[in-house]
Amino acid sequence: MAKKYSLLKVTVKAEHQGYTAAEYLKKIMGISNRQLQKIVRTKGVYRNGRAVHSKTKLKSGDQLQAFLPRREQIKIPPALSQDLAVLYEDGRFLAVNKPAGQPSYSTQGGEGLANHIVTYFKAQGQSITPRPIHRLDQPTSGVVLFAKSAPVQAKMSSLWQSGGVQRFYWALCHGRLDSDLEIKTPLEGKAALTKVTPLRIFPDFSEIMLELVTGRTHQIRRHLLSIGHPLLGDERYGKKPSPARRLALHASQVSFQHPYIEKRVEIVAPTPFCDFPFLQATDPPLP
Repeated sequence: MAKKYSLLKVTVKAEHQGYTAAEYLKKIMGISNRQLQKIVRTKGVYRNGRAVHSKTKLKSGDQLQAFLPRREQIKIPPALSQDLAVLYEDGRFLAVNKPAGQPSYSTQGGEGLANHIVTYFKAQGQSITPRPIHRLDQPTSGVVLFAKSAPVQAKMSSLWQSGGVQRFYWALCHGRLDSDLEIKTPLEGKAALTKVTPLRIFPDFSEIMLELVTGRTHQIRRHLLSIGHPLLGDERYGKKPSPARRLALHASQVSFQHPYIEKRVEIVAPTPFCDFPFLQATDPPLP
């Protein structure tokens, strides 16, 4: 079974160049000495997708990642909200790339995605309450779309419910899934449809793209389990041994016809390959 980890991920700024990974985690991310020891002991420090020593010096632009047992309480400093990965913004919408392990909603501790968006708006002198059009499960990364007002939220939610929004997910699943298929297993007695397209087939797992046609609770995770191909790193559905330290599910693209202007909007969140460094070391894809 995959171990339970929380993932911290941040882009190193120019003023922090020269910090060691350990210094950055303690001084900037607020990690305690005890937590740092656990990260180091489990070899959970990565820079630009590769495992590094905690004393490795960082450069501006480096992607620093740290994996910590999930039972540890981690609060992301509000100051890091300036690192919010904005994918799309106009006068009515904001789309961001949510990191794995972060709640989509607001939290008392301020570590929720919605908390960071409020800070982002305040930094621009705007008093806007972000209104979620949809949410991602906490272990899932990728595109999350927010409205900037209640009327926009209502209009977009209606479009979402009517099937006017296309949603695509990148994933890694157990086993060899080597042909296109549609999974139509009903969930909670309701119709559900997930379309699956293989991208690369490895000896023990497959890289796939999925279109989520309906939106039932944990639909992708449950549908893949139903055909014997659970997601890597899924601690709830499947629970199979896996090299993944997080759920291998990423909301990679959302597209829709803008409800206010004559424009097709396509929002893409880059695939987080750096969260899955074992892909670089695994056997090559099968022909």
